Amino acid sequence: MAESTSSTAPPTEPSRAPSANVEIVPDETVQNAQQLHEWARLLNEACRAFGKEFGVTKHYKQWMIDAGFKNVKEEVYKVPINPWPEDRQMKELGRYSQVNALESMESYSLALFTRVLGWKPQEVQVFLAGVRQELMDRSLHIYAKHYFVYGQKEE
Repeated sequence: MAESTSSTAPPTEPSRAPSANVEIVPDETVQNAQQLHEWARLLNEACRAFGKEFGVTKHYKQWMIDAGFKNVKEEVYKVPINPWPEDRQMKELGRYSQVNALESMESYSLALFTRVLGWKPQEVQVFLAGVRQELMDRSLHIYAKHYFVYGQKEE
């Protein structure tokens, strides 16, 4: 994996992230996000079942290098997925991220869970309700890593 640096996302640019991986910050809240952990595990299991990987953003830097880009730089920001932070701007960023996560979860999950893992649609909906509850729980300090990779293509 390419080396990266982590920092807090710039609060003025909440829409720059095209793709992200869910990460739980290692604090005392981590044990309470069991549904979210299980959701991520199942998504990865379903993707691996047909030879794909769910979280590919961590590979972007190497892929750009392999494609011939020079001076490739990678920036990794940890962005809250709900409005738990005390900082006003990070709280707002968390609200945007939460809406994005809540609205995209079903589209990530339904086909994989039903076609690959063999779940019934109703089972997926019940399971996702639990994941949504955790995403809305401000006592869970959930982050996503957002990767920004850029470089120069020689002519």
